[in-house]
Amino acid sequence: MDRNIDIRTPESIVFSYELAGVGSRFLAVAADLAIQMIIVIGLFVGLGLLASHVHLGHVKSTPAIDQLGTSILVGVLVFVNFLIFFGYFILFEAFWHGQTPGKRLLGIRVVRDGGFPLEFWGSLIRNILRIGELMLGFYVVSAITSIFSPENKRIGDYAAGTIVIRDSSYEFPRAFRFQTP
Repeated sequence: MDRNIDIRTPESIVFSYELAGVGSRFLAVAADLAIQMIIVIGLFVGLGLLASHVHLGHVKSTPAIDQLGTSILVGVLVFVNFLIFFGYFILFEAFWHGQTPGKRLLGIRVVRDGGFPLEFWGSLIRNILRIGELMLGFYVVSAITSIFSPENKRIGDYAAGTIVIRDSSYEFPRAFRFQTP
């Protein structure tokens, strides 16, 4: 179902955005998850290859040092996974004009309510809530919220005051189109 939203500027100019639907948003997340999985697999394969070539035969180890090393490694891996799976959305949306690679592929972007560009804090809020949405049945609650919302908003969009719109190419008004004789 196509939905549009009209924005009125302080100068009384009205423009319209076409809201992105649940299907295009889902496909964008699926594309982003595929990219993230490729990054994680590549990182772990690379680390595995690096670890297989490092020889630490001259280092004396004790069970306490082994346990500390294991704990640090697990902590680093959890942090790196968090960065890849959640920092990815925050950083791309904040610094790539409201788009992730998946959103760009599908031709959608995140903007603030009122049509303003997305800023870092809005991206942070909407994507930190992504953690809770992910835990609530892999975005099922978010999909239901988006379907019943008049602006196709998921929970993170409500909290951050954002909407997801279709990117449209710019068209010259008829008066400004170039005519060939």
